Amino acid sequence: RHIKDYHENSTLALYGHIIFLIFGIFGTILKNNNFVILGYMFIFISFLSLLLFLILFPKTLNNQTNFYALLDKKFNKNNAIFIMLSVPLFFLYRIYFNKKMKEDLMKIK
Repeated sequence: RHIKDYHENSTLALYGHIIFLIFGIFGTILKNNNFVILGYMFIFISFLSLLLFLILFPKTLNNQTNFYALLDKKFNKNNAIFIMLSVPLFFLYRIYFNKKMKEDLMKIK
């Protein structure tokens, strides 16, 4: 159950993260190239996507903590440096932990 919730939350967070990056970059470019209204619309969409990501990222961390608690392994969700690096590089974070959690799940079967 925890790994399924992790995959759902991390997938939605990944979509939010990608939309945040793409729309934020293009919105800034458009705003600086005299397409101000369109640029602000893209930046607003980017902001909403960031909010979605910031809501789902703690849920993803909580799912991971619960999964590893079942395995009696420590997963330190309070590691500030790790979390700060994973926010801008969430796609790498997700790839790594998808593989790691799948391996850990195979160990208990």
